[in-house]
Amino acid sequence: MAVEGPASEVLRDLDTSQPQAYSLIWEALARRFGSLNGAREAMRRFDSRRQEENETITDFEQALRTLHREAWPAATPEQRDAALKRRFEDGLISTEIIQFLRLHARDLDFHATVIKARQFADATGQSRTNKRVYFIDTRPKSPVQPEWEPLLQGFKEMMAEAFQPL
Repeated sequence: MAVEGPASEVLRDLDTSQPQAYSLIWEALARRFGSLNGAREAMRRFDSRRQEENETITDFEQALRTLHREAWPAATPEQRDAALKRRFEDGLISTEIIQFLRLHARDLDFHATVIKARQFADATGQSRTNKRVYFIDTRPKSPVQPEWEPLLQGFKEMMAEAFQPL
């Protein structure tokens, strides 16, 4: 085992020679470091999950699938499909895609609904993510405006000539 610190303390007294040692290790670590209400917290996060501004439709779909699996691991395929479809449609950013799905994906399952949403986004140019790019100007800033630079240089030369030792 390659754990250290508090995790190694938790696992110190476990018998790892048993056939179910892997399960025992995960259970012990989950008791010590996991959330007491992990499923309940995942349910809350699933119910409030919305597509983020720079998140693609496929990333949003995968996030919903992961949260649903954590919240309802024993859900039937029909329950999972209905919940994922509802949350997906309600959580999309684009109102145009939401309206399109309400018209054209009413009778489809979750997988087919996601495909329809991706097709609509691709056709309308919404599938591109809006990534922000910041440019930083690292050039040193001159305290003098560029058009004043020759005048300033001439003044420096005159002062240097005027104060030269005789």
